Amino acid sequence: MFNPSIVFLAFANDEKDFLTSLKEESKVVSRALEQVEKKYGSIQIKREESAENNDISYYLASYKDRITVFHYAGHADGKQLSFEGETGNSQGLARLLSLQKNLRLVFLNACATKEQADLYIQAGVKAVIATDLPIIDPHAKVFSET
Repeated sequence: MFNPSIVFLAFANDEKDFLTSLKEESKVVSRALEQVEKKYGSIQIKREESAENNDISYYLASYKDRITVFHYAGHADGKQLSFEGETGNSQGLARLLSLQKNLRLVFLNACATKEQADLYIQAGVKAVIATDLPIIDPHAKVFSET
């Protein structure tokens, strides 16, 4: 039985520092990938609109060794990603990602994630897209779309 690769999209907003373009980014990225999913059947998209820490663990465990792309969009800094109502430590996430033997790409569409990128590369991720500066919300959307 063929199990397609999983592209896991995680989006997390913050009521206090709301990212107005995040929902649209989620739609645009998902719809673009759905075209690949429908045409080739080689990927399956899993999207979490309001990602919490436990959602990340759930998806990584449920689709172990099938996740090839992990895309995160939301707030971040050098040491953590912000999930709904809580933060996720980058060292813990690096440990979880290191267990995904087929993970090829981590895309961090959030401010100042370069320091985290180094951890993920050390954990065995083949490629990481990150930023080293703050990024303006509408620009982040365009970055993901592109």
